[in-house]
Amino acid sequence: TSIDKLRDTEVSNKAVSILNCAVENETELVQYGITSEDINRLRNSITNYNASSSEKSGLNTESIVITGSIKELFTDGMEILDKEIDNFVDSMKTKEKDFYESYYTVRSVKNLESGQKATGKSSKNCVK
Repeated sequence: TSIDKLRDTEVSNKAVSILNCAVENETELVQYGITSEDINRLRNSITNYNASSSEKSGLNTESIVITGSIKELFTDGMEILDKEIDNFVDSMKTKEKDFYESYYTVRSVKNLESGQKATGKSSKNCVK
């Protein structure tokens, strides 16, 4: 298997196996131009790789948490629109007809699931 097709942990495991083999055969490798300094550089490279892989994994987890928070904030915002602001605007329908119509024109949103534009007269057409 090509190394570029391996998962991060598999790459690390292969590198550690190579390192262990190099350490066991350090004296024989000298005739091939591989020194203890080369083996130490490999050891440091594996350590750095593992550290960067762990850091990347932590960033992915943080991204998932942030995405969940954004979804929750949008849900909360839609509830405020549905339960409070829309009700207030509905009460203004006869007194402030222009305001009412303008609000629902702006309030209409594209329904991402069906690809159809909401009519705007009710927030029930909004995607949640």
